[in-house]
Parts: sequence; structure tokens; C-alpha cells
Amino acid sequence: MTLLSSMRGKDTIVTRRLRTGRGNDGLGKEVVLRTGNNRVSRVRAVVWRALTVLTCPCCIPIWVAVLSGTAAGALLTRNIGVTIVLFAVLFLLSAWKALRTYDRK
Repeated sequence: MTLLSSMRGKDTIVTRRLRTGRGNDGLGKEVVLRTGNNRVSRVRAVVWRALTVLTCPCCIPIWVAVLSGTAAGALLTRNIGVTIVLFAVLFLLSAWKALRTYDRK
């Protein structure tokens, strides 16, 4: 049995070559099993989905209320235009990445 590792995007895919049975040539048949890193993919999907929910532009007033009395709250309130643009860009990026994490089966 030999193990090969190849890069596909950012996920590592492990390829295993197994010899099964005995063929006519005495070497057996070669079977290739490919498995991705499912735990990392699931964690990555949850992180992107959570970031999508947290950076929704409609949640800016909630963040301002939660962070009121802190330097971060003052920064958000004082620069509301930049805050809206930043939240919108983060929301669109995280929503795009979150949608790409769903299985396409």
C-alpha cells in the first residue's frame, strides 16, 4: 500500500493505493481511495456561516448597543459610513464563502 498526498485547493486529499486479490498478472487489482479532511471542512463551513450572521449590515445597531461604552463602540458610532461599508463587504464575502461550503450533491 502506498500513500500519496496531493493538494486540491486548500484541502489536502489523501490517495491510497491498495492491491486487492490476485489478477492474471499475479499483482492484483489497484484501487484508489480518496478522502478529504471532513472535520476541517465542517469547521470552516461553520465559521463562514457564523461570520455571515454576525456581519449582516442589519446587525450594526445591535453591535453598537452591545459595544456601547467601549472604544470599539465609539469607533463604530463615530465612523458609521466606514462601518456600514466594512460590514457589507465582510457580509458579502462570508456569504459567498458560506454558500460554497454546501455540498453540491
